[in-house]
Amino acid sequence: MAAVTLSAALVGFQVALAAGAPWGEFAWGGSNAGVLPRKLRVASGVSALLWTGALVAAASRSDAPDVRRVRAGYGVLAAVGTLMNAASPSVKERLIWTPVAAGLALSHGVLAVRPGCCPAKPDATS
Repeated sequence: MAAVTLSAALVGFQVALAAGAPWGEFAWGGSNAGVLPRKLRVASGVSALLWTGALVAAASRSDAPDVRRVRAGYGVLAAVGTLMNAASPSVKERLIWTPVAAGLALSHGVLAVRPGCCPAKPDATS
């Protein structure tokens, strides 16, 4: 499932940035090579929490209207992220995160609008 895989990758990346991974040139406009400054590391931690919600929503087998609205919201958020990444001054950020964000937007959008996309887990007794 693309939404789960891409959300997990984004969460992992943001957690790594928050923990001090030297990947600053791949995030937040790319103007901080190496370890991000404290404010951006905190922002990465918040981003990781936010996108953990996307991961949970994508992994949920529920087709309830509220869950579908949450998925749609993450799809819109990822679409905005696609535009922001495409406009980044960092070539590395554009090349990596624009397609990832587009994939997140598309996959969360599909989960949000496609009825019956998430069948209930098979009953273990059948």
